Amino acid sequence: MFADELSLLLLYGLLTALLLGGKVTGMLLTVDMGYLLSSRDESRSLEGMLGRTARALNNTITALALIAQPLLIIALRDHSSAN
Repeated sequence: MFADELSLLLLYGLLTALLLGGKVTGMLLTVDMGYLLSSRDESRSLEGMLGRTARALNNTITALALIAQPLLIIALRDHSSAN
């Protein structure tokens, strides 16, 4: 039914969740828990691999927001035209 498009979307969502888990794990090792739970009024620059992970996560979420709508529209169109 929705096999191809939605499975790709699900796989991309899982990749985003894994990337988010990697970022949080890296931040736990770099900064303390108080900073993670605070409102982050003082900004800390993330450097090295953690900074790359943060930028990759921002890009991944933006891409997911841009690609999810066309994939869902294609899946719904194919499903409605099949009936």
